[in-house]
Amino acid sequence: MNLQLILNETMLSFESRVTEVNWENPQVYASWLAQTWFFVKESTRLLNLCGAHMPQSMESLHNRFIDHAKEEQGHADALLRDLHHLGFSIEDFQEGEETAAFYQTQYFLIQHRSPLDFFGYILLLEGVAVKFGENIYGRVKNAHGRKCASFLQIHGAEDPDHLEKAFRQLASLEMKQQATIVKNFYCSAYFYKRILEKTDTALAAPIQSVS
Repeated sequence: MNLQLILNETMLSFESRVTEVNWENPQVYASWLAQTWFFVKESTRLLNLCGAHMPQSMESLHNRFIDHAKEEQGHADALLRDLHHLGFSIEDFQEGEETAAFYQTQYFLIQHRSPLDFFGYILLLEGVAVKFGENIYGRVKNAHGRKCASFLQIHGAEDPDHLEKAFRQLASLEMKQQATIVKNFYCSAYFYKRILEKTDTALAAPIQSVS
């Protein structure tokens, strides 16, 4: 099973969806930042949970998850700063159903199936960052300024290395294990596409509090 080929083919199907997002519209970009914050704030918890559930026979993967959790620290705060510089607050937005399903599914898989399944979620997010992050960062920086794009800048610089490390470690897994990773990859891709669609439509406008 060629995981890298599967990722590349899926990213081709994402290209038009990512390109069509109106990143130059401050409300649309703010909506994406907010929905991203809702799942990124769970990243260190999910990664540490994977590390805790990894058997001792896979010590190198256990250590990888713990190290990755450390690298993800502060990324949720970067999203809040970007929102602030854009003139919004996280309180202006509600978490979308697709966003909740996107990351909440991972808690079930890690605890009741296998922590290895979480690699499907990781590959999807880091694949999007590697394939489209630089372009999105350029568009956002030009439209809203560098101070509004710190999260995109961080991931554009770091994620290519994460992706290569993941492919190297997954290559040694059994085909059955790789198959469940791919299943979660496709499931994660489905939910993330829905998040992007909502970013450009219903969630584009901030949710106003009722007085």
